[in-house]
Amino acid sequence: MSTTTTKNIFRKIYYWAGFIILYIILFEFLIPNSAFPKPSIIFESVISLQGDYDFLFNLFYSLSGIYLSIIISFLLLSFSNSIWISFLERNYAVTKFLKSFLFFPLMGLLLIVVYNFPVSIVSEYILWIVFSLITLLGCVENKLTNVKSEYIESFQSIAIRNSKMLTSIKWKLIQPEIFNSVKSLHLYLWSAVIIFEFLKNHFGIGHIYNIAFQYKDYTGIIALSFIVMVLISAGNFIIGLIKQKYFFWEQ
Repeated sequence: MSTTTTKNIFRKIYYWAGFIILYIILFEFLIPNSAFPKPSIIFESVISLQGDYDFLFNLFYSLSGIYLSIIISFLLLSFSNSIWISFLERNYAVTKFLKSFLFFPLMGLLLIVVYNFPVSIVSEYILWIVFSLITLLGCVENKLTNVKSEYIESFQSIAIRNSKMLTSIKWKLIQPEIFNSVKSLHLYLWSAVIIFEFLKNHFGIGHIYNIAFQYKDYTGIIALSFIVMVLISAGNFIIGLIKQKYFFWEQ
C-alpha cells in the first residue's frame, strides 16, 4: 500500500474520530439540553435496538441484499465482459434503455416495483442483482464511448483484429472507471433497499425505520441512522481500497 493511500486512510479516521469527540463534548457536556440527543442516550438506543427491533437479523437481511448483489453483478459482468460489450455495441435500443434507466428517478422506480413485487427473500435478492447489473451495464455503455480511439487503432495496427480480443482490451481500459461507479452503485443500493424495505414493511433496516416512525422513537431513528452512516462510510472505504489495489491504472 502506497504512502499516499496510508495517509488518506489515517486522514479519514482522524475526521471521524474528531467528529465523534466534538459531538460528545458539545451535546453531552456543553449543550446537554439542545435539540440534538445526548451521546449517552444515542448509545443506549444503539444497545436497545436489538431487543426492540431484532436489529442483527434485520441488519444482516439488508447487508446481504446490498453486498451480494454488488459482488454477483460485478462478477457476472467481469467474467462475461466480451459478451456484454459486443451486445451493447450491436443493440442501439438496449443502450437507449440503459441511458434512460440511469436517469429514472429512484423513488418512481421503487413505487412501480414495490406494489408489483412479491414478498420473498429470494425474489428481493434477484431484484437487487438485476438492478445492480443494469446499473453497471449502463456505466459500461457510457464509458465505452470514452475509450480513446488511438488505443484501438494501435492494437489493430499490430494485427489484433479478433473482435473478442478487442472487446477484452476495451474492458481492461474501462475497468477502473467501472469500479469507480461501484461506489455510486453502493450508495444508490443503500437508498433503494432502505426505501423498498420501508414501503414493504417486511424485513430489513427499512422495516426498523417503519416501526420506529410508527412509535415515534426518534432517538432510535437517530441511533439507527448513525449506524447506517458508519456502515456506508466503511463500505465506501473498503471499495476505495480495492480500487487502489486492483484497478489502479488509467487510460
